[in-house]
Amino acid sequence: MLVAEVMTANPVTLKPTQTLKDVAHLFLEHRIDGAPVVDEDNRLVGIITKTHFYEAISQDYRHDVLVESI
Repeated sequence: MLVAEVMTANPVTLKPTQTLKDVAHLFLEHRIDGAPVVDEDNRLVGIITKTHFYEAISQDYRHDVLVESI
């Protein structure tokens, strides 16, 4: 089996300037557990997962915290 057979070809992405509130909405809307974070040229700059999200919330971050600060 090849990676191409099981991968998501067009994944939902986030920008570093989006907020934790945006992350929550995206994860719920698309029923996903993580998303690539891409810059303005759609180059991968990171990944955010539900674990990252939960860690940020547990540290009393507000919902307007930017993805790039996590």
